[in-house]
Amino acid sequence: MGQQIQRGGLWPLLFKYQTGETDYGACCFERPWSGTEVACFNNHSRPVAHFLQVPENVNSRIRKSVISIAEDHSVAIISIEEMNCIYLFGGYEHALLSIQWRPPEDYVVLWHADETAFVWQIV
Repeated sequence: MGQQIQRGGLWPLLFKYQTGETDYGACCFERPWSGTEVACFNNHSRPVAHFLQVPENVNSRIRKSVISIAEDHSVAIISIEEMNCIYLFGGYEHALLSIQWRPPEDYVVLWHADETAFVWQIV
């Protein structure tokens, strides 16, 4: 399973979930479908369930990133420019329902099914 990520001046990339039983990575491949793996990120302890793009109005370092969300409800922010994981928010026992951004203060809020919210400042 994969999802194409592209924004502005970024080159188009394909992010795919790893399917191995012990390797729960998010791999990045070049486009057009050359099959060339650019990078693989193994930041989660469970399989990746979703990829999201960050909003365009966040700080410049995060703007060129993709978010991976794993089945353990951990969240990783992976920089496409730096080709590394720049933030990793640990898993939580309840499902992640929402990610909200507050760009002026560089806050991100992770809202979970038990009505717990974690507020993180991205610096």
